[in-house]
Amino acid sequence: MKMLAGGLIAVAAAASVSAPANAGTFVLTSNSNSALSGAVGNSLGPVTVGGITVTATAWSTDSLSSAPKEAYLGRYVNGLGVTNVSEGNGQTNNSHTVDNIGSYDFIKLTFSTAVQLTGMTLSGYDVDGSRYTPIDTDAWVSYGSSGFATNDDWQGYLNRGIDVASGTNLSSNKVGTVWLVGAARSPSDRDDGFKLASITAFAPPSGVPEPATWLTMILGFGVIGGVMRRRMSAAGAADMARSV
Repeated sequence: MKMLAGGLIAVAAAASVSAPANAGTFVLTSNSNSALSGAVGNSLGPVTVGGITVTATAWSTDSLSSAPKEAYLGRYVNGLGVTNVSEGNGQTNNSHTVDNIGSYDFIKLTFSTAVQLTGMTLSGYDVDGSRYTPIDTDAWVSYGSSGFATNDDWQGYLNRGIDVASGTNLSSNKVGTVWLVGAARSPSDRDDGFKLASITAFAPPSGVPEPATWLTMILGFGVIGGVMRRRMSAAGAADMARSV
């Protein structure tokens, strides 16, 4: 019985082992500025760091009540920026940044696995001509597991989104395969603008056993089966001896 209990404990311990967590910091800057353009549908990636793969695309909407449309994603020396179709080539007033001047811009990050967004580096820009006001990088982030196939999908992202003060640590228990990063959405604070220089993502353990763990579990079950067969054989022999 002790062997049987030991086998059960071994299997239980093996079953409790989760797949290891992955983490990575994705540097999104470029060695040189890409050409400014009003083209639609540009993207970056896939890029893999620390076992996690990400693809970035640019989006924009004139009204939060309507689903966003693809915009141009530029990769510059200070990070990723967005140019929507109403901004021409993006060369005026730093409009090739992530900002909410005119339209609401944001970057969609699609990961290969569900992750927590634990940090990001933003390069701030003056996007409304107020050069005497401090340039900050208050951001808006949201998460989910889908695109914007329907307006309900988009409203779900809006409902989950939060404004994040400049420099705030993003660590939380929110997990998604898709993360959105835009400028702060506060009605009184639409003059934030930045380029996304880097992003740090953490993939919590999935709870799915590794191959080695499966092997341990199978061996454990084999031990249990062997012990049970021996005990049954011994019990059968004892019954036969008593019947003689």
